[in-house]
Amino acid sequence: MNYLEMCNEVLVRMREVEISSVHDDNDPQQKLICKFVNDAKQFVERSHSWNALRKVWVIDLAHEVHKYNLMGASEQARIYLVRYVSGAVLQEANPRWMERHPAKNGSPHWYTLSDVSNHHVTLKVWPYPDNTFGDSHDVYEFAEAEFDGDSYLGSPDKTLFAYGFAHQDRLKDDKDAFLIPEDPILHYAMAYASRERGEAGGASSMELFALAKQYLSDAISWDASNSSLEYIWSVG
Repeated sequence: MNYLEMCNEVLVRMREVEISSVHDDNDPQQKLICKFVNDAKQFVERSHSWNALRKVWVIDLAHEVHKYNLMGASEQARIYLVRYVSGAVLQEANPRWMERHPAKNGSPHWYTLSDVSNHHVTLKVWPYPDNTFGDSHDVYEFAEAEFDGDSYLGSPDKTLFAYGFAHQDRLKDDKDAFLIPEDPILHYAMAYASRERGEAGGASSMELFALAKQYLSDAISWDASNSSLEYIWSVG
């Protein structure tokens, strides 16, 4: 389902006229529904680390460049692993520990993610890459489902893979597609609309929020079952 289709799904349930485009000069109620759909999407995104939002950033390390903006990642990004193409893993450092260490050239083996620049998470490495590294400091973003790290041709000990999650930007165009489960988004958008108007489809906003919460809970349960080992914590 795309952005326009989702907006119309909500409008039909609100007994409102459907729209032909989210960019049309729509009436206030229709414009509100478009806003509520995006609000609902953001709420659902922040409720869980969805497998569909897994990302891989490919980072070409460059001589004496120690900061790399993970383009496409907002403040809602979360990184859980940084490694070289060869498989060597960088250790995450306390930002204050990194700040206490002066510039030093070498092969980076520590990283931190304490900065945000222009809504992009900044990955910092230490030591700074020495003169064995090149001049390119490009960063590429891929959906993890579409990325084949085993066939990547980057330098084994000069290129990093950063694995994590990043939220999708707010939807803007008719054909923008949702990456996460649609049912919770639909029902939260309806709940927001009913709270503003008083009811939707004969149901109160309280009933709709309860229904949306159940849809969200079910979606999280199904999604978590596909990566269940990530939710097992051990001590010692």
